[in-house]
Amino acid sequence: MRPILYSSPKCPFSLRAKMALSYAQKTFELREIALKQKPADFLRYSSDGTVPILLLSNDRVIQESLDIVQWALPDENLNLISSFHPQFIKAFHKTKTNDYSDLTLMIEPLKELSLTLESPLARITFFPFVKLIERNAPTWLTETFPHFIKWIETIENDPSLTPALTRFKIHEEGMHPLIIHQHIPSLAEQIKIKLQTHLSTPSINIIDESHLHGYCHGLESHLKVELPLELFAGLSPVERHRKINTILREEVQKLHAFSIHFSK
Repeated sequence: MRPILYSSPKCPFSLRAKMALSYAQKTFELREIALKQKPADFLRYSSDGTVPILLLSNDRVIQESLDIVQWALPDENLNLISSFHPQFIKAFHKTKTNDYSDLTLMIEPLKELSLTLESPLARITFFPFVKLIERNAPTWLTETFPHFIKWIETIENDPSLTPALTRFKIHEEGMHPLIIHQHIPSLAEQIKIKLQTHLSTPSINIIDESHLHGYCHGLESHLKVELPLELFAGLSPVERHRKINTILREEVQKLHAFSIHFSK
């Protein structure tokens, strides 16, 4: 069973968990839920009805976002931020009532922390909350912690975190599972693997020519396969093509055009 992360789009603790799993390139199923309409399967596993929770095999549940970070990134030392974290979260919660006094008192600790903000652990731990503060009080953040603005931009442009920062639909019963970091082989990759298996050779070249026919890159419509002629000794040109088309019968049906070239 792959891990299932129950999350909520506007929850910074959920974003922290998604960032950790995305950065670690863990394959997991994401279920975004509406906190005003919590699904029964979520409540079955959540002891207090809060997100995030990570459901593992054997119904093992990780309830706290920092524990999910530790599970995803076991080599990271949480001691680097654990002493500062409770103080920061307490000050963050006060900002919900526009009270930034405690956060302002933390200028010096935050400046010290900024020395390690480039570490994955610090980014994952604090970004969701700093981003929320930027959204709610951009002027205050710019004036008080101007260096955080560039820090936010850097993280938002990090491709390893794209799955975490993407907004997905709320999960509903019957929806197709949303799998994060699941590699689905392209049609060209499927063809190459199949030919390598049947012909027992790594010397296979697949060329995607779709863009030459008005198709966007990534939309596989026209593929060309190049094969060593020596693999087909004794076969006529028609027999060679028939053999390849038989092997790739299912794959060829998905293409607009498929060509085969034999090289000496």
